[in-house]
Amino acid sequence: MRLSAVLCVLQLLLTRASSVTFTCGDQVCPEGEDCADPPRCFDPCHDYTSLNDSWRATDFAVTYTPFDLVKCDTDIVWQGWYRLFLGNASVQMPERCIDRLMCGTHAPLWLNGAHPSLEDGVVSLPVCGNWYSGCCNFQSNPIHVKACPGNYFVYKFVAPVNCYLAYCADVNTAVCGTCGDYETCVSEDKITWRCEEQAILYPFGVDEGDVLNVGENDGSSPVISINNSFIFFGSKHQQIYVNNNGFLTFSRPLNGSVPLPFPSYSGDDIIAALWTDLDNSKNGTISYREVTSGYLLQQATHSINRYFPHFNFKASWLFIVTWDRVPYHPATGTEATFQVVLISDGTSSFILMNYGDIGPTNGSVQAGYKSKDSASYFTIPVPYTNLPFTSNVNVTGRWAFNTGCAPSAQHLVGLKVSIRAQTEHLDPSDPSLKQTLQNWIQENIGYSSGSANLQCSP
Repeated sequence: MRLSAVLCVLQLLLTRASSVTFTCGDQVCPEGEDCADPPRCFDPCHDYTSLNDSWRATDFAVTYTPFDLVKCDTDIVWQGWYRLFLGNASVQMPERCIDRLMCGTHAPLWLNGAHPSLEDGVVSLPVCGNWYSGCCNFQSNPIHVKACPGNYFVYKFVAPVNCYLAYCADVNTAVCGTCGDYETCVSEDKITWRCEEQAILYPFGVDEGDVLNVGENDGSSPVISINNSFIFFGSKHQQIYVNNNGFLTFSRPLNGSVPLPFPSYSGDDIIAALWTDLDNSKNGTISYREVTSGYLLQQATHSINRYFPHFNFKASWLFIVTWDRVPYHPATGTEATFQVVLISDGTSSFILMNYGDIGPTNGSVQAGYKSKDSASYFTIPVPYTNLPFTSNVNVTGRWAFNTGCAPSAQHLVGLKVSIRAQTEHLDPSDPSLKQTLQNWIQENIGYSSGSANLQCSP
């Protein structure tokens, strides 16, 4: 390897993203947002221009002349933010030195630093152009970059220092656009990229600002006043109790360790990710926190709009509760890791139940939710040890629910469902058919049909 290339790689390894914020009129924009003209803060992940030029590809070669066939990005009036495409594939700038006379230009521009992660917000990164004196022969103007939920990046391009320089689009990163919500695109050599599964749980722990519940068998948190009203099937709550045995309540703490099937417990709104007999008195942690700003709001917004596309939702508040490796009681040598995320925009409310490792127990288990009047309730219809491997939103280990509205005479929905059996006869009197319809309504409409008047006829 030539000395210039070695120095270039060393420079890349030493380059770290620097987070930036923008002043907009008399305010500072929230983390991850930019300022438009006239002054208003906006999220560039939702307000960008698609840049889809085939000649920007890292495998698009040109010759030194004729100059009228060589591209130069000083010819473009750059305004706002851009997302790179090659055809239908969402791609990103290369993080490696690109050979001269590629990307439709003389000196291809590449990103001299790693792309940011979601939690980084907007960062400023240096840009290099490869020419005869080395990978960073041209140290072009730095650009702003932001990671977006959905595995893509947006760039605030600016004019390069001179001609002929142009921003590259890395053909090898086309696979990154196929990564799922909880996958990230990784590469050791910045040439071959792959999707790699991330943890399903939101970040948690003391380092994230969590408050720890006291280690106590059958204990509960003190009353937790929250900064946002959480609407749960018509009831507006401004306080929460985190009960050590794997569930949340709103009006009072509960220490029950042997849950009855829902819709028991009339008078209590209950959210039970894994209600069973748990004991954090010696091992395991139970922690919680509110989130009112930052990348997790954007992540939650993206998820809810994907799971419930008929909503135009923008999260403004989260309440994250995590049971991390909490043992069962009595001691069985097994433990459970799971999480509840309450999400709200002040009007609509949703729940995510995220499941890590769930060990077996001999005790009773309840997973689901119920309203205090028992008009809305749902029990996740899988064995509890299968919770980490199942989903109602096609994200393994996650169950999501819309809990922001209550059924009323003004909001009745009539469904007439026609089912055709392909391999067996369906008996309208079979109770399992009604349960199947209830599950379908919950999963596809986001409404609990626990008390709905479902009738099946031939």
